[in-house]
Amino acid sequence: GQEQPLLWKNGKDEKLDLVGFPLGLFPDATYDELTLKLNPGDMVIFYSDGISDTQNKQGEFFGWQGLLDFTTANHELSAADFSARLLAAVDEFSGGAPPFDDRTLLVLKAL
Repeated sequence: GQEQPLLWKNGKDEKLDLVGFPLGLFPDATYDELTLKLNPGDMVIFYSDGISDTQNKQGEFFGWQGLLDFTTANHELSAADFSARLLAAVDEFSGGAPPFDDRTLLVLKAL
C-alpha cells in the first residue's frame, strides 16, 4: 500500500493528505493535482507500507516516527544518499529479517 508522502519543508515535517488510487493501478482513474513550491533542501518522500510497517524483534513498527526521526537527522543528504541510507536503516531496524512486503521509495529533493 501507499502511505501519505512526507513533505520536509523549511526544517519541518508535514504529511501530505493525498487521496485516490496509486498511479497506474486503474487505467481510467482520474487524479487531482497538488502544486508545491519547494525551496532548496526541501524534500518530498513517497514510500510504501513495506517501509513503515517493518517490525523489529520486539514487534515495534518503523512507522511514521521512524521515518520522521531519520529525516530529521539526515535531511541534508542528497536524495540518492538519503534513499540508500533510509533503506539501510530500515534493514537495521528489522534486525536483518527479510522484508515481508515490497519496499518502494521515491525521494524528490529541491536543489
